[in-house]
Amino acid sequence: MTVKKDRYSNFRKLSEEFKENYYKWHTEGQYQGSYESRITPNQLWENLPDRELDSYYTTELEVIDRYYQPLRNASILEIGCGDGNLTWKLAQKCKMLESWDVDAGAVELTKIRLQNLDLENSSVKKFDIKDIDPEKVDKKYDVVFFIQVLEHIPGWDQEEYFRKVFSLVKDDGGILFISTPNRWTFRDHHDTGKLFIHWLPRFLKVPIAKRFGFGLSDHDPSWPYPPILHDYVSFSWMKSKAKKFAGNTTVRVSRMEFYPNMDVWFQYKKAGGKGKRKILLPLVKHIGKILNINYYFGAKIIIQKNNPS
Repeated sequence: MTVKKDRYSNFRKLSEEFKENYYKWHTEGQYQGSYESRITPNQLWENLPDRELDSYYTTELEVIDRYYQPLRNASILEIGCGDGNLTWKLAQKCKMLESWDVDAGAVELTKIRLQNLDLENSSVKKFDIKDIDPEKVDKKYDVVFFIQVLEHIPGWDQEEYFRKVFSLVKDDGGILFISTPNRWTFRDHHDTGKLFIHWLPRFLKVPIAKRFGFGLSDHDPSWPYPPILHDYVSFSWMKSKAKKFAGNTTVRVSRMEFYPNMDVWFQYKKAGGKGKRKILLPLVKHIGKILNINYYFGAKIIIQKNNPS
């Protein structure tokens, strides 16, 4: 008889103190009104979110380790640690980790998680990236994770915040990993679930979303109504800003999601390819070598700094 492996085994190890704080944070704080805030603790434990899977972000970290920066000796900064679901995975793999969040509740929750898992190579603190002065940065990192944060910053501040974050990346091979909704994808998967609405300027898309009640009940903060909607940026925008702020360093951008080139992407994807997928994957690979389709379909991007040789 085959015993089915618990895909959430590390979450199951966490203390009752953590689980109590975890439930409160997801139901009484920033997730108020979303699906998670309307379920009981038992319902949550029986149907944990995918981000709590032991394997969540496994491929991303493997690709970074193999093709960008060996993580074992890397200094890593995580901006926006939230409940720590990525933090513990980073702490297991790197030499030194710093994690920041503007939310004191998130900081406390992440600290408890790391303590429960006996991970001692990390520091977690409450910090707002608006306090970074790019001209006076005294510490830079091999890898900076900026996960689901950029879209929460008002559009008129995004360039300056991007500049602040990018200044924390080491010039000699350091990478910035960003996960954020992409403005030029066809469907708005994050806020409304509708086609093309996120292409519109804010003064049009917000009234439309309010008028027709567009919103996704399992996302925040576009639920409950009236929808707030986030400010998405395009991935080509990020590349242009990176080049603008890179100074004397050159910039390399991943070709598809976090993959450095289409050949690496293809190697990872073809293993699970079957049927039509086997035909489609080579086609996408060849198109991606000509055109960076991550600008139009991706939700993650890596930007690497390299000193010119």
